[in-house]
Amino acid sequence: SESFEQKGSSFSVSVSSDYVIAQASALSKFKTELFNDFTEVITEPKFSWAEYNRLKKKITAQNKKSLDDASHLASSAMSKILYPGHPYGFNTTGSVKSLKKVGRNDILKFYKDHYRPNGSTIAIVGDFTNAEVEDFLKKLVESWPKNTNAKPELKIADINDSKGIIHLVHKPEVKQSQIRMGHMGIARNNKDFIALRVANAILGQGFSSRLLTEVRVKKGLTYTVRSSFNASKYKGPFLINTFTRHDKVKETINTIYDTVKLYLKDGITDGELQVAKQYLKGTFPRALETSTSVAYNIMLLKYLGVPLDYLKNYMSDVDKVTKEDIKRVANEYIHPENLQVIVLSDKSKVESQLKEVGEVKHYSHKDFN
Repeated sequence: SESFEQKGSSFSVSVSSDYVIAQASALSKFKTELFNDFTEVITEPKFSWAEYNRLKKKITAQNKKSLDDASHLASSAMSKILYPGHPYGFNTTGSVKSLKKVGRNDILKFYKDHYRPNGSTIAIVGDFTNAEVEDFLKKLVESWPKNTNAKPELKIADINDSKGIIHLVHKPEVKQSQIRMGHMGIARNNKDFIALRVANAILGQGFSSRLLTEVRVKKGLTYTVRSSFNASKYKGPFLINTFTRHDKVKETINTIYDTVKLYLKDGITDGELQVAKQYLKGTFPRALETSTSVAYNIMLLKYLGVPLDYLKNYMSDVDKVTKEDIKRVANEYIHPENLQVIVLSDKSKVESQLKEVGEVKHYSHKDFN
């Protein structure tokens, strides 16, 4: 850390359900030192007892704090209900209970088994010559032994949708009712990804979306509501997220259902299509405004099996999307009858409303700790 800080550089490691990313950046004049520091951290980690104990306590404390976060609990409940027994159903930071079982030897073994060059993708962006990059890669690979006993990458079966029901998660005295609605979505390499981005922008992304207009602007049921396709290596979820007053839960859920169904039935207007395209094209440059973000996107696309010309062709591909494309993909990938509905609330305030909406299954918020 001191070495990175002395050069004004940065280093971070992030974990998702699909991958781990280690990234570093610095001014070009420090590129050699950055290469050396990065190689040392990746290939010679100490996993000292002091760091192990510090981070375990820190993550445990964060997990305990999250148990009081109603929004976090509602999202965790959706993941577990949509993906029972599947890696996507688990929080990447574990739980208070599971962290107790993780010892330092478990971490050392996991590093030895999985943090290896075979299967890794490296992206380098900056002011380099080919010779400099080749020299760095040679040094990195030579000091980073392959795992000769590596198992083939685990293939995870997709989980199929089932008929949607309401899952009432009881949390006493919670101030507002959290609502999540979701079902299976798409993998990131899906051929309809761009068309679905445009379709979702119209339905539930941005200040002019259908959901925000109907649920917030016209009825004042919430401050915000949004939909998303969380495309992953395997099928990620299609989600709708919002919150409301306890006495407005039924109306909010029904308004969302009605909005989605009308959107699928009637399609969209020319004006909506134009606004969505302008929004998506206007926000796209931010994804490539730094060398770090360029490296991140190149690496991620390669890992997820998406051609690298996605970045080059993005603007023109968005422009090519038609109203007919939107109606086709929306009806193919959005299924109101399969939406699992999570309501995290005090059951005494919402149970009678929910019984009028559909079948209700009961949980305690402690079930998702």
